[in-house]
Amino acid sequence: MVQSAGLLRIAAVAARLDCSRDTVYRLIREGRLRAVKLSTDMRIASDELERYVESLKQKPASEKGKK
Repeated sequence: MVQSAGLLRIAAVAARLDCSRDTVYRLIREGRLRAVKLSTDMRIASDELERYVESLKQKPASEKGKK
């Protein structure tokens, strides 16, 4: 479970998911992770990150890579 409150930077989300920043941007583009734009920066709400992580736990392993 994600414990931090507020808005997270892309690098922080990538670190929590143990993936690259490019992967986080791809998840945003695909609509799998919602982000907000603040000036020129993208941020992800901590509750949105928690929702995304929980959605991964609910999918059977055979469906995780499918669109």
